[in-house]
Amino acid sequence: MPSRRSALLPQHVAALSRVLLPQFFELGGCVFVRHVASERLFRASRSGRAHSGHWEPDRTGAEAFENHLHPLDLFTPGLHVRMSDPRFRAAEQLGQAIAHSWYSGLVRVFPGQGFRVYYARGDNPTVRLHRVYRAEAPWLADGSFPQEAASGQVLILTTPGRAA
Repeated sequence: MPSRRSALLPQHVAALSRVLLPQFFELGGCVFVRHVASERLFRASRSGRAHSGHWEPDRTGAEAFENHLHPLDLFTPGLHVRMSDPRFRAAEQLGQAIAHSWYSGLVRVFPGQGFRVYYARGDNPTVRLHRVYRAEAPWLADGSFPQEAASGQVLILTTPGRAA
């Protein structure tokens, strides 16, 4: 039997591990995903300096923006392919796995706190998350895109827990 060499390189395993086994950090009352949110935010969280707690447009918006990932970028940053491309299907599957992994990680690391994790297929699959805040609307309302949600093209995963 001929030997089959895997195309999965160590750097691929490392990149997948970072997104499938997320580490979270807090800054200014917000929660961010390490290796997804900007390095500037991570360094600020480790600096020991206080953050003002002011976020634009609000905490939900800041978290949803910083905590978003396009699985296609794991193949090649900025990659856009047709939906018929095998990399697109792989990105769909990976995006759904990342969403469920982030959900599980949040439940474990922040028990009793409310978070929302989203997966949206669109023309470039995207995963994002934010904490649920009492005085702020969620990034995507329940009932948005009902046909896409019914077909699995949009997932909204809400952790059990209270709003901040």
